[in-house]
Amino acid sequence: IWVFNTHLDHVGKKARLESVKLIRDKMHELNPENYPAVLMGDFNATPGDDPIQYLRVQLKDAREISQSPPYGPQGTFNGFQWSSADSSRNRIDYIFVSTQRVEVLKYGVLNDGLNGRYPSDHWPVFAIINTRKD
Repeated sequence: IWVFNTHLDHVGKKARLESVKLIRDKMHELNPENYPAVLMGDFNATPGDDPIQYLRVQLKDAREISQSPPYGPQGTFNGFQWSSADSSRNRIDYIFVSTQRVEVLKYGVLNDGLNGRYPSDHWPVFAIINTRKD
């Protein structure tokens, strides 16, 4: 299995789109055998934005294909405030998986904090995946 991680620019829309194109090219270059792959990170883009739509052509969104209902809020950016992650417009962190030989058993966004404090302005996102031999 190949695992890729990224953190895209938070200002430039064009930079984000060009970055995901480079990432997809590099994924193909490094993985010509088409082994199962995971791409995850802070994409600084909402589900309808061009970079996310571009990736969805060849990858699957772990939240959308999870065999269990997604755990936690849909949003992943909290800005250090509890209520802000409840909005879908704040979903900017993703886990994508390859379209073949990968199944997502569980997906979740962990939105708990200790005493109202959070270690990051993003909630952790996790997925439990299974790979298959074909």
